[in-house]
Amino acid sequence: MGIKKKQVNHFSNKTRAFNESDDVVLTCCDLSKTFDCVDHSVILEKLDVYGVRGLPQKLLQQQKIKENTKHGMWWMMVFVMTLFDGVSCYGSAAHPPTSCEEARFKCAQREGCGMALENYLTGCSAVLHGYQMDYCPGICRDSLIALTSTDEGKALMTCKCSDDFCEDTKKRVEICRPEVMIANMNETVVSCYVAQLICFADPACSKALEYYEHYCKSMFYGKKCTSRCRNSIHILRRQEKSAKLRNCFCAGRDSANCTAIQNNMAKLCYHKKILNCSSMYVVSHFYSQVIL
Repeated sequence: MGIKKKQVNHFSNKTRAFNESDDVVLTCCDLSKTFDCVDHSVILEKLDVYGVRGLPQKLLQQQKIKENTKHGMWWMMVFVMTLFDGVSCYGSAAHPPTSCEEARFKCAQREGCGMALENYLTGCSAVLHGYQMDYCPGICRDSLIALTSTDEGKALMTCKCSDDFCEDTKKRVEICRPEVMIANMNETVVSCYVAQLICFADPACSKALEYYEHYCKSMFYGKKCTSRCRNSIHILRRQEKSAKLRNCFCAGRDSANCTAIQNNMAKLCYHKKILNCSSMYVVSHFYSQVIL
């Protein structure tokens, strides 16, 4: 019961793994909801070892077959390639990937995803143009994290290349895969700047953040936390895509301003002692622009 029950629970979006030695395999399976990088043969072997049968195994077998399916693509999608091959572990096997042209159009038409796509094309330009790098530039990594936080961005990650140029571009961005995968895990704490990008990629969260920055100016200056400010904070915290803002850490050249805002919020809005930059309160990368 132990092993099999845990495996079935994992495919029901539970995040507990069997044991330390299998964490990597099971984590990859979970992350394949966003990226299609998983070697499905490896996971199928694991399922067989643990005696798991039924829907999880069937889905993975279907995905493995569909890895060889090719779809046409619009030329711009050459830059929005999948980091992995295949289809998501959870339910996507029943819905073959749309063409990259359609996926791009849907993303571009959606306010949040369209902005994230533009940021990605700009932030990853050096990688996409083939400059030799042995690391993923931070600006590229951050823009990829934001793009793949949206449903449309996830769809872009599953579209298939049909030419060598696209395949070459995929290989170039592979260097960013590990960091982006880790950042997209629910339990991963990211910088407040990245958390803000994720929020801005979602229309509802972006609007809530906009109101928060408007109504909390007095708090930014360390003066007072008004009822409107507190209300905007509560609304922002209720947004699904604000989750990583709740425990983000301050980093970069604006870390001092970031920390000051977190401390002001803790003191003025929650009547708590001054906290450090790892506090559990929402912070925006643009606080510095409000303070200056």
